[in-house]
Amino acid sequence: MKYDFLILDTPPQITKTSLPAFKVADYVILSATPEGLAVDGLADAITDINNAQRAGNRRLQLLGVLFCSFAKGRGQTRLSRKLIEYVESNLKRTDGSSFKFDTDIHRSVTIQEAQQVGQSVIEYAPESVPSEQYRDLAKEVLARIAAGSDRTLYPMKPSGEEPAHHLSVNALADDEPHAEGTGEEVASNA
Repeated sequence: MKYDFLILDTPPQITKTSLPAFKVADYVILSATPEGLAVDGLADAITDINNAQRAGNRRLQLLGVLFCSFAKGRGQTRLSRKLIEYVESNLKRTDGSSFKFDTDIHRSVTIQEAQQVGQSVIEYAPESVPSEQYRDLAKEVLARIAAGSDRTLYPMKPSGEEPAHHLSVNALADDEPHAEGTGEEVASNA
C-alpha cells in the first residue's frame, strides 16, 4: 500500500515510541489542552524537536500547535485565553505569524462517545461540530504542508531573560470562566 501521509500519535512526554517518531517524521503537530502545565509541555516538546533536528532529522519541523478540549463562549476559561495568547506571542514563524492553527477542537461529549465505541468522531457523528472541526484542521494541515513550513524553531524565551514558559505558568494557573461571548509523516504529540 502507498500512503500520502502516516500520522503517528504519540504521548506528550518523550517515550520509547515518541523518539522513533521524531526520527522519521517530517512534521510535528503539538496539541495543548487548557491545563497549568501546558506551557512547560510545549517548551519541552520544542526542545525535543530541536534535539531531533540536531541529532540528524533535518526534515523535522513544527507544522503547528493545535488547541484541544477547549470550551467556547461562556465556558472558556482565563487559562484557555492565556494559553492561546502565550503561544501566539511566543511561537512565531519567520514571517511573524503564529504556529497556532486557526482551528481549535472544542470540548464535546460526542468525542467521548466516539472513543467509547472505538470509532473516530467522523465515523461516529459525521455531521457533528467536532467532525467539522477535524475536517477544517485537515484542510489547514494540507495547506500548511503545500505552502511549506519553517524548519527553524525559535526558542520560547527572549534572549537574556528567564525562560518565558516559567514566567507564564503562574499566570496561566487562574482557571476562572471567562464571561465574554458565547507521503509525509506527521507526529502528533498529543
